[in-house]
Amino acid sequence: MHLSATGDPVQIAYLTDDVEQAALGWAKRGAGPFFLRTSSGEDITDPASPDPSTIVTALGQWGALMVELILRSPNAPKLFWEPALANHGIHHIASFANDFEVLLRELEKGGPPVALALRNARGNRTVFLDTRGETGHYFEIYEPHPGLFAVYDMVREAALGWDGRDPLRLAQ
Repeated sequence: MHLSATGDPVQIAYLTDDVEQAALGWAKRGAGPFFLRTSSGEDITDPASPDPSTIVTALGQWGALMVELILRSPNAPKLFWEPALANHGIHHIASFANDFEVLLRELEKGGPPVALALRNARGNRTVFLDTRGETGHYFEIYEPHPGLFAVYDMVREAALGWDGRDPLRLAQ
């Protein structure tokens, strides 16, 4: 897979054992506000975690990038339960695919292995590529989708003129 198959990075993500405390720490440094979310991955393709999974996150804005804080939990896919990555660096960087179907065909021909594929309740498709050997972290690629664009817009707009008050909010 060539990086030209994706757009610019839009998100940087970290694993944490306490999403709320991590979000408050980022907020003290000027990122935010953070929106707490719990997602069920109905259509997760993860051979290491065949049972339904729950993913708890906090999303906030830091300049041009979204920051995603992911709760390390045995209820999440294995990808989000790796002790080596918790609180010790970047878990993944995300971008949108220029053409998701073309990207999937390219990945079938070779390139980094897909560590996790999912489709959430809104229909958003995502793949996590295992690029840890090259970069030290995963690379997440989104299918462009109006529902996901709406989440990014909501987080970005909340950060405009944010005065630091109410740093933790529940996502709707």
